[in-house]
Amino acid sequence: MSSGICPKSYRRVSSLEAACLTTRPVLPLGFTRLRGIVSITELLVGLALVGLIALACGVLFVAAERASQYAQLQAALVQEGELCVERIRRTVAQAYTTAEFPGFIVLEEIRGHGRFPQILIVWYPEVPVEGDRRRPLANELVIFCPNPNRPEELLEIRPLSAAGLCPEWNQHTMWKTLATELITSSDARRVVLTNRLRTVADPTAGPAARRAGVFFFSMLRPSEAELEDFRAGRRPWNSLSWVHGIHGPQFGLRQHWLRMEIQLAVRDDASGEMGGEVFAAFGSAALYYGVGRNP
Repeated sequence: MSSGICPKSYRRVSSLEAACLTTRPVLPLGFTRLRGIVSITELLVGLALVGLIALACGVLFVAAERASQYAQLQAALVQEGELCVERIRRTVAQAYTTAEFPGFIVLEEIRGHGRFPQILIVWYPEVPVEGDRRRPLANELVIFCPNPNRPEELLEIRPLSAAGLCPEWNQHTMWKTLATELITSSDARRVVLTNRLRTVADPTAGPAARRAGVFFFSMLRPSEAELEDFRAGRRPWNSLSWVHGIHGPQFGLRQHWLRMEIQLAVRDDASGEMGGEVFAAFGSAALYYGVGRNP
């Protein structure tokens, strides 16, 4: 085919047109070439988008920081509550028991229609008990209770000079009098286990009085009522609620069980006010000892 003859669908292309076709950029439909000029409207739109992105990043940063602070406060409350529970549990687990004093006693205060078992007294002698003494001395006790003057504090109190013989275990009125004397005495070793106890207003004790969120509950198996019924001949020995049914003709296994609840709250160190975060630490301890058929 000669160079000057072409089919009807083709035409001759000059060298200039061929060069333009090979160098011209191909743009999608609807797009034009950027000429390096940005309008005020485009600039404002871009700045607004950058501001929105920065605001979103700031909100995410603040949320992450608050979540971190919340997790740290919760971890601190959990750790402090568990340490308090473990210290009380270890003290109770090493208590001294006899047939007349089952290791510890819980004293409660009745206010209106409420009962507040907030004082735990443990027979925890630092030296071995001599002779066949069946009741503790006052300086052999360890007391766990809220601070009467600062109810947000949980105290561990050990009397130092008081060495009188304590009342019998079931004489709760005398025990309350003794506990009040020992708690308010200046001659005692005090340890603040925590200063984050949750407190609430107690209108029954006064307009400015506050009640701490710490509670102790105890249970004896067999109970004193069961043993009294047995000794009075109203109940057989084998029917008493022995722990796991462990008993013999002359002796049985008795359990003195303690459950504790310690409520902690976030407190501002500067103002002393409590925040909204509250954590309740729960724990238990048990003492086991033998009780004879004939006391």
